[in-house]
Amino acid sequence: MSKNTFIGFFSICLVSIALFGMYRSDFLGVNHADRSNVKALKPRVVGVVVPMDHAALREIVSGFKDTLTKDFAHPVTIKVQNAQGDINLQHSIIQQFINANVDVVVPIGTAATQMTVSMVKTQPIVSLAALYTETERKTQKDIHLTGVLDEIGPQKPLDLMKEVFPQLKKITLVYSNTEKVFPEVEALLAYAPQKGIAVQKLMVQSLPELYTLSNLIEPDSEAIFVLKDHLIVSGMPTLIQEARKRSIPVVTCDEGSIEQGATFALGVQENAIGALGGAMVAKLLQGIPIKDLPVERITQLSVFYNEVAYKTLDLELAKLQEIAKIHQYELVKK
Repeated sequence: MSKNTFIGFFSICLVSIALFGMYRSDFLGVNHADRSNVKALKPRVVGVVVPMDHAALREIVSGFKDTLTKDFAHPVTIKVQNAQGDINLQHSIIQQFINANVDVVVPIGTAATQMTVSMVKTQPIVSLAALYTETERKTQKDIHLTGVLDEIGPQKPLDLMKEVFPQLKKITLVYSNTEKVFPEVEALLAYAPQKGIAVQKLMVQSLPELYTLSNLIEPDSEAIFVLKDHLIVSGMPTLIQEARKRSIPVVTCDEGSIEQGATFALGVQENAIGALGGAMVAKLLQGIPIKDLPVERITQLSVFYNEVAYKTLDLELAKLQEIAKIHQYELVKK
C-alpha cells in the first residue's frame, strides 16, 4: 500500500468515527452542549410555607403551582406544608426545608416571611402576600429575598364602603394581635373620622375567641370590617353567621372571604399573587440572581361580591357596579 493510499484510508476512518459519535449522541438525545447542562437539569425542589388553611391561601398556592410548572420546563417538585395556624409547626416546617436544602423557600404572609428570614440564611426566599417592600430589601447586606407585595392599606376599602353606604356612621373592626396588622389598624383609626365613621375595635388573640368576641359587636354597628388578616379570615364563617343575625354586611380586603359568604371586598386576585411568585421562582431556577429580581407590587384592584349575601341583605348591586366602574375596579362575582 502506497503512503498516499494509507493516509487517505486513515482519514476516512477518522471521519467515520466522528460521524458515528455524532450519530450516537443525536440518537441518544445528548450532544456536547447538553452534557454541560446535565447538572442544571437535575430535579429542583421548592418549599412553600402556608401559615394556615383558608380559601385565599389555597388560591395563592394554586396560582403559584400552575405558573411555576408552566414557566420552568425542567423537573421541579413543589412541597406545600401547612402549619394550620400553629407557630411551632411553622417553625418545624421551615427547619425541614433548611435541612433538606430545598432550592427556594416560599413563605406566604408577613408573619411566615419574618420567621423564614430569621431562620434561612443561605437559600433564596420568595415571599408571597407579605408586607415587605423593595426599599426594605435594598437595606439587606446580602440580598437573598424578594417577593410579591399585595397590600393596599385600609383607606381605599373604607372609601368604597362609604360610597356604597353613604349614611354609614359606625363599623366594627375585627382583627388579630399579629404584628403585621397593627399599623393598618392605626391607619384605619386615623382615617375613619375623616369619613365620618366611628370604629369599634375587637381584637382576637386566638381563633376560639372569635365566637365569644363576635357577640360583643355593639348594637349600633352597621357593618363588620376585616383587614387582610389570616387569623380572622380563617374564622370568617363565624363572623358571617353573626352578621346575618344582625342583618349587616361583612366587608373585607380579600377574595377568599367573599367565597365563604362575606358581602364584598376590595383587594387583589389571590391567584395572581401566586402566579407572579411562580414566575419569579422560575427565573431563579433558570439562573437569574435573586438580587436582580426586585419585589413586585400588584396594583390592579378588584371588587369581589357574594351574590347570595347581596340578595340576603337586599342590597342594590347596580350601585356597586357603578362605583367599581368609576374607579376602574374589575367587578368579580363569587
